[in-house]
Parts: sequence; C-alpha cells; structure tokens
Amino acid sequence: MIKYNHIKIESKVQKFWKKSYKNLYKNNYFCISMFPYPSGQLHVGHIRNYTINDIICRYMNLKKFNCSMKFGWDSFGLPAENASIEFKIQPFKWINLNILNMKKELIKLGFSIDWKTEINTCNKNFYYLNQKIFNLLYKNKYIYIKKGFVNWDPIDKTVLSNEQVISGKGWRSNYKIKIKKMNMYFVKVKPLILKLIKYLKILNWPFDVIKNQLNWINFFNYFSIRSFFYFKKKIYFVNVLTKNFKINNKIEISLGNAIKRFNKKKINIKLYIISYKKIFSFFLKINKRINFNNNLFFFKKNSNFFFKKKDIKYLFRNKSINLFKINTFLDWSISRQRYWGTPIPLIKCKKCGIFLIKKSKLPYLTPSKKNLNPLKNCKSFKKVRCTCGNFSQKETDTLDTFFESSWYFILYFYKINFIKIITKKRYFIDTYIGGKEHSNLHLLYSRIFIKILKKLNFIDCLEPFYEVICQGLILNKTYFYKYKGKKIYTNKYNKNYKIKYEKMSKSKKNGINSEKYIIKYGADSLRMFLMFMAPINKNFVWNDSKIIGCKRFINKVWNFGIYIYKCKTTKFYDNNFLTINLDLIEKSIISKYEKREFNKVISELMKYFNFLLKINITSFNILENIKLKYNILINLLYPITPHFTFFIFKILNIKNIFSENVFNLCK
Repeated sequence: MIKYNHIKIESKVQKFWKKSYKNLYKNNYFCISMFPYPSGQLHVGHIRNYTINDIICRYMNLKKFNCSMKFGWDSFGLPAENASIEFKIQPFKWINLNILNMKKELIKLGFSIDWKTEINTCNKNFYYLNQKIFNLLYKNKYIYIKKGFVNWDPIDKTVLSNEQVISGKGWRSNYKIKIKKMNMYFVKVKPLILKLIKYLKILNWPFDVIKNQLNWINFFNYFSIRSFFYFKKKIYFVNVLTKNFKINNKIEISLGNAIKRFNKKKINIKLYIISYKKIFSFFLKINKRINFNNNLFFFKKNSNFFFKKKDIKYLFRNKSINLFKINTFLDWSISRQRYWGTPIPLIKCKKCGIFLIKKSKLPYLTPSKKNLNPLKNCKSFKKVRCTCGNFSQKETDTLDTFFESSWYFILYFYKINFIKIITKKRYFIDTYIGGKEHSNLHLLYSRIFIKILKKLNFIDCLEPFYEVICQGLILNKTYFYKYKGKKIYTNKYNKNYKIKYEKMSKSKKNGINSEKYIIKYGADSLRMFLMFMAPINKNFVWNDSKIIGCKRFINKVWNFGIYIYKCKTTKFYDNNFLTINLDLIEKSIISKYEKREFNKVISELMKYFNFLLKINITSFNILENIKLKYNILINLLYPITPHFTFFIFKILNIKNIFSENVFNLCK
C-alpha cells in the first residue's frame, strides 16, 4: 500500500497549482481577507484567518463559482518606519525582504492565492493611483484643509484620527494623547452619515460590529416641538428623543428652555415621548434631586410604553413638530507627519496658493534616503519651483495608511485607470474576513470611500462588503514585566515575570510559527486543526495536542481510498447496502459549510467516514456505492484539506475532481 507522505505530496500539488489556475465558470464570487502588514513572519493566528478565506474560496469552486484568494501588503506606516530606523535599512528594502519570507510560508500552506493580482501599497504603481484618488477627492471638495485641534501622539509624533484614539491613548503607542492645533487634511464625512446608517440594515455583519459603528457615528434624529406646551391637564410634550432612546438603561430627553418648569420641589406629570412619528407615553415622578446636565434630563425607565395614534395626528395637524438631526461624528483626518507613507500631491506657493501636482508628474515619490522622519526634514524633497517662477514647497505630510486600505480591494478585480467600474452588484466584495478591532476604523472608512466613489460615478455598488466574518483570536502565554509603567514583553520565562494569555502578536513575543507544524504534520493537518478547535468567530487558547488526531484522520481516509480501489469481489449484487444515514450527513455538511460552521463540518465528515468503515464489502454493487460515497467524502473534505484530496484523485485515476457535482447528489 502507498503510504501518505505529506511533505512530498504537498510539494507536488503546490507546484501543479502554481501553473494551473484558470477561471472556469460563468459566475464570480469575491472572498478576501484584510491584507496584512508585512512583519516578516506568519504566526498561526494569521493562518487561521487565511484558512477561513481559502476554505470559502474552494467551497465556492465546488459550487461552480470562480473564486480564488487575493493577497496584498499594507506596507506603509509606522511599524516599517520604526523597524528601518532600528535595523538601519531603507523601509522599502525591509518591506520587500519580509514579503519574500511571508510568501514562501503562504505557498507552503496551499492557499489558492492568485499572485497575478498581488498588491503592495508602497509600490509606485499603487500609490500613483492613491495620489490620483486624492486628487479626485480634492477637486470635488471631498477633501479640504483646515486648521484645528487634533489628537497628537507624542511617541509616534503624528496626528491620529478620533477613531485611532482609544480611551484617551494612541492605538499603537498606548500613550496619552495631547491636543494640538495645526493644519490638517480631512475627508468630508457628514453628508454621508444618513447613508452610512441606512445601509447597515442590508449587511450580513456581526451584530456587535454594526452596533459599534452605530455608536461611533452617534447620530440622533430629533423631533423638536416649537414651544414646550401644555396639551391636557398634567400632560406635557418634550422636545426630543434619540433613535434608540434607551441609553445605559436610561432615557435621554432634551428639555431646552423648559427646565425651569420642572425645577420645582415635586411634580407628578405624564410625558409623551415623540420618536419617528410614534408617540410613547408613561407616568413618572420628578423631584428636585434631578440632575440637569447640558440641558439633558436622565431618568430610569419605569413602565411600559404604548402607542397613541390620535395624538400624532393632533401634533402634525397643528404643525408643531420639526425634524432636525444632531451627531458628534467628525470628518476624517487623513494627513500624518511621517516619512513612510504616500506623499500628499500638493504644492504650496506664496503667490499662487495651494494647488495639486499635475497628473503627468505623478507618482510623486518619497525620497530614497534612509530615516527621513518626518518628511519635512528633507530640504531637497520639499523645495520645488512653481510655474510662476518662485520657489515653493511640496506638502510634507503623508496620507494615513487607512486612506489606501479603504479602497485597495478594488484593484484585485479591476486594474483601473479610473474608468467607471460596472459591478452589477449591491456589494463589491461578497465575503470579507478580518478582526473585530477594525469595526470603527478600516470597515467604516471603506464604506465612506465606496459612497464617495459612487457619488462621483466611478463605481456603482452601494457597499464594499456584504458579509463580514470576524475571526476569533488565538491566545497564547505572554511573559512580561513593568518598567516605568510600561509592559516589557519577553519570550523567556522568569519567576519574577507576570504571565497572561493574550492575542498572538510579534510585539508580545507570543506568536507560534507554523513551519515546524507543516514539516511534522503537514499543511492539511494544521489547517484542519485550526478549524476544528473552535467556531471561526470564537477565541481559543493555543494547545497543539490535538493536531496529531487530524493527521491520523487524514492517514485513515488515505488508506481507505487505496484499499477500496484495489479491492475486488466475486459476488455481483447484494441489496443490504443502506445509504440513508450518509445522505443525511451529506446534507448536514453542506448546510454547515453555508453557515461557516467549519468545526462542525469536520465533526460530520469524521462521522461520515466512520459509517463508511462499518460497511461490509460483500458484492460489486456495494463496492461501487462505497466508491461513490468515498468520492463525495473527498469532495467535501477538499476545501479543508486540499493537498491530500487533490492528490488522491490523481493517483486513483479519476479523470476530473469535479466530474460529479456533489451538490446535486446531495439535494
């Protein structure tokens, strides 16, 4: 019997895949992961994300959709800049070395990545388009310059947007933010707020991500009553209610000029709360202990609401209600005072003012010298002669990395020169996979970008991503001690160090490298293990003890396939073969693939295989039925363990891996 050798088999299959990717079907399905910063090494936390992506792509291939993984590199930003300073190497060289190392690891894992569409944000071809988009938005007044108070990170020495400040600290440095006044570039967001809220309803996103966006946008619809008036005896109408007026188990009402009316020792009244053409009423007691804070009155909900139609008619008939809107969501600041980023393509001339660099002179590149931080320190870069003949200055701010990460995914599918993109879909990407921590940063900014590009007639879809999957984290031990109030992480244990389970991260020195597991158990075993350990949206603590079980299962399936295709029987027909249980499991597996319950898919596949093992091969017809069911098993295993399943079809001389449409068989 041929033994399963994962090292040889996976290497052969990967070489074959490298040459053979083609679009075979009419329909397309776009499924991608958030592109990573090229830090130099993948840990198993990254691999979990990309395995989810690859499983969905391969599953959609089984359903006869063109769907391959796309990959890119979020190469600009502080990590690369700081690493280049530490190791005394130009950021571009540092990034490209890291990309080479990470690509080797990705190929070893068998991901169905179409490398022809690869993106690198620090490549001049990419930021030529990035600068072109800036020009487009600036010309159409979606980007403006304004002097104002901004969040200044004293460690990273740059401005941060409101979304990048978490509990008063910088999102990367974790250092207290200072408020500083300076000129900044902003993307105009306020005109888009209603659409940002409205279209959240049509998205298949995790509930808490949608909730985070709504809370961050912090938009309220108010019904204002012209004057605070007395309608019936002991009945009052008040000014305002939020869209969701229950806040921290309290209700918020703006009383405006009516505060004095309530500022008595004790009043018993009935209030009508007006919200979205509905009126809710309830009784409450107000006494002098009420705290009036900025004209907002807070009280606990203490009874059931009910609807009164006649009162609504009365109010609107008397034209006493005006709708107005308030929100605290500020425009998006996009300029940063650093070197390693896309330079903002503007020139400042004392005579001519501020104007865009001509399209023919783009891309406008960062200088290649080392460690220019910030860009304004480079005199040769910023000095330029204006068309009027005077010496002028190039803009020395660079674009925030969230600017390019808000639209990069378009380039995977359209190598555009900014002609109109016809998608014929409501959503640009069908499935998008990444961390929940990006709900108020990258995901929100991408939605803003798509809406602006739609208004400018460059794209015709409503939203960037229909389905968002937020994968759970893989937690691992960290060892650290505190020095001057800051955590210092180490990868070695010391009895004086503190121990905590945290998200895998290079900075926390608790990442687990995949290479040793690929060598020992194989990429398929690692992929299966990462999916089997927990539902894809749940965290789990790293424990590699169960990976051997996945390897054994693959070996058993391999050996069984070799056995049944060599097996011979003299009896032609036997009617004892029952497939009812197997048919039910097949339907269950497909249902769980659709629901992205990959841990349950693996459990069901193991159950399916155990049923096959129990069948006695007593005749030719039973053997043929077992072969059919084995082929279905291999098809259903294919998205999770692609190397082994692909290879076994080859050695068993089956002409086409998809010659039987398993989805029709399972209906």
